[in-house]
Amino acid sequence: MKYILLLIVVLSLIVSGCKKEQNRQLLNAYFNFKADGVQANIIDGIVANDNTFDCILQGDSVLYIDVTKQSQGAGFVIKGHPIKDTTYILDSMQRAYYTDPGEKRRIYTTRIYKGVLTIKKGTFQAKDLLNTLEGSFSYQVKDTISSVVHNIVEGSFLMERKDE
Repeated sequence: MKYILLLIVVLSLIVSGCKKEQNRQLLNAYFNFKADGVQANIIDGIVANDNTFDCILQGDSVLYIDVTKQSQGAGFVIKGHPIKDTTYILDSMQRAYYTDPGEKRRIYTTRIYKGVLTIKKGTFQAKDLLNTLEGSFSYQVKDTISSVVHNIVEGSFLMERKDE
């Protein structure tokens, strides 16, 4: 009986901790880019799908963006600075990655294979999940196993959320 009561308390804490996230609706979300000349459009909307759109701001100094569609994806980890509307150099410190659908593993930017991320419009006061984030990007990554270089260009994204 004691364990059942403990389980109920733990489950109630987990459910109440997720309540704020569950009450947020994703609007107008898209993440577009060309990977090695092939257009990739990852959109999210009203219809349920398997696409993942994660955009998280930790404190004011770490921005994490992860977008996937089936086995293809891309994203960024920007850290060490107050995050704001500006251009970031993507390298081994401020990282971007690409998930090749054929290889199904993340390939990251390095100090040699670099790029840029420009945040054009962001609402950073939430210090958690962002309400709005819009920008553009381009970068190169090299797969260390196959030695294939991937060019990710003409990238653009918009992620908007609202509280219900």
